[in-house]
Amino acid sequence: MMLQMRAPTGPVVSLTAEFRAPRDKLFAAWTTPALLCKWFFAEAGYRTHDVQMDLRPLSPYQLVITPVEGGEPTRIHGNMVQVEPNARLVYTWTGACAGEQYWTMVDVVFEDNPDGGSRIGLSHGVFRTDADRAMHEQGWMACVAALGTLVDAD
Repeated sequence: MMLQMRAPTGPVVSLTAEFRAPRDKLFAAWTTPALLCKWFFAEAGYRTHDVQMDLRPLSPYQLVITPVEGGEPTRIHGNMVQVEPNARLVYTWTGACAGEQYWTMVDVVFEDNPDGGSRIGLSHGVFRTDADRAMHEQGWMACVAALGTLVDAD
């Protein structure tokens, strides 16, 4: 018997980004709570805090993002599915969709660049609507830019 994985159908965020930093530094920034707070949703007017992360498969994680000037916090949470240090993270995700919350999957691959530095390939989905996908794509673009500022600082 042969099993094949089918590609997800529906709205998915898919992006790649390159960094001058080595991939172990990139992976550490993604998985160390104190570093994650410095780049994840690091936009004016918001604060990421209460980051809990256990890098064992099936273990829970959470991030809380709070508007600085008050308002309801957003709690993003889920479970680690696959953890390959400095190479790959796969985890479930819920807590940041407009309206009813539902589960999606994040898959991040960390690689060396042939010319030096590193890169990530990120896939996040499948979203129920293209509006949810677009909102998350915008969020990931801002987060990855802030991540680059953090890890590429000399």
